[in-house]
Amino acid sequence: MYFGYKKFLILSIIGALIIGCSIYLYLNNHFEKVTVAILQVDIKKGDIINKDHLTDGHFYKQEIPSKVIKNKSELIGLEIKADRYSGDFITKDMLKDRTEDLLIASLKEDEAIMSINLDPKENIANNLKIGKKIMIVSAEKDKDMEDIFYKNNKSSHVSDDNYIVNESNIKNYLDNSVFQISENIFLVDGFVYFKNLEIIYIKENEESDIGILSKNSKSDSSLFVKCKNIEAPYLAKITSSEKYKLLIGPQ
Repeated sequence: MYFGYKKFLILSIIGALIIGCSIYLYLNNHFEKVTVAILQVDIKKGDIINKDHLTDGHFYKQEIPSKVIKNKSELIGLEIKADRYSGDFITKDMLKDRTEDLLIASLKEDEAIMSINLDPKENIANNLKIGKKIMIVSAEKDKDMEDIFYKNNKSSHVSDDNYIVNESNIKNYLDNSVFQISENIFLVDGFVYFKNLEIIYIKENEESDIGILSKNSKSDSSLFVKCKNIEAPYLAKITSSEKYKLLIGPQ
């Protein structure tokens, strides 16, 4: 009888300790204070934030918005998009994105930047990184290009009677179906193929009409790629629709 009482007492003490620790951890996390950069003066839309505008504020963790910028050093030199007041947090949405301006400033005279929408269902989306070079292939034949390069070059096609008769004919057909339009653009059997497109920025697009049943919910991204000025119109033509594929591989 005594042993059973002692066992019950030990289990009760262990249970009380577990509950006590859980409550302590919950309260410690819930009421934890963190240091966050806040404004110490009012600023106007278009102002460039400097160190004199900022100070440290101490807040409970649950009071801080998810996109708030905590470190003062990350805010200095950035432009505010709307009037803000002393004591306010600064979130990423309140700041003007100057990334595109900086990218444009880094371009050479013969270079351009193109923005390409990236479907999150794209198989290679997770493998895309800044600095990596990609290829783009049209998913349908370009009729205008076919008229220019194939119908005016009848010799480029192997006749139907000899089509894929032997290995030599196969090689000749493939070789004669490829035209180089520019340094990085090729026409392959009527399909336009781009190479050496360098990813210089990946932008996560904001979601709109978010909801479980919403058909307009978006979670796609935009790829900013660098290309030659003279090649930009061809790239814009292909990527204006969704009829193209991205490829990764040796250039």
